[in-house]
Amino acid sequence: MPNVIILRGDPEHQYKEAQADAAVTPGDLIKFSANEKLVRHDAAGQNTGAVFALENELVGSGIAASYASGATVRYCVARAGDEVYALLASGQNVTKDAFLESAGNGALQAYTNQSGQNVYAAAVVGVANEDKNNTAGDATGPHNNATRIRLEVL
Repeated sequence: MPNVIILRGDPEHQYKEAQADAAVTPGDLIKFSANEKLVRHDAAGQNTGAVFALENELVGSGIAASYASGATVRYCVARAGDEVYALLASGQNVTKDAFLESAGNGALQAYTNQSGQNVYAAAVVGVANEDKNNTAGDATGPHNNATRIRLEVL
């Protein structure tokens, strides 16, 4: 199992830092809150950028070490083609090349474009780079029974 979030790509120039407004786990899909601090992306199926919390390699922390509220979070804005070790929400069963979007808790879920609802053009973050069955939830996962999944950013 990898111990980094960026598996492929060249995000070196994209590393950024900001303060956490709540707990954030490496691999979480994140966004800025109203007070300009980082939180897990909380709007399932809605537009988002490919912004992911990274491991804090500056202090030797791996992907299992979450950031506490108030901590400085290392994150990146991933580009198309980057491969990210993200989180798949509990209850999800996706196949390789399935489109993934925000599940509303920092993890991802299968794309859910439903007839009669608003269409969010930037909802899809990427595609699964592997088959992954998390229908039962991963009790050992980082939070909310999520599990890790390889994602190619679109």
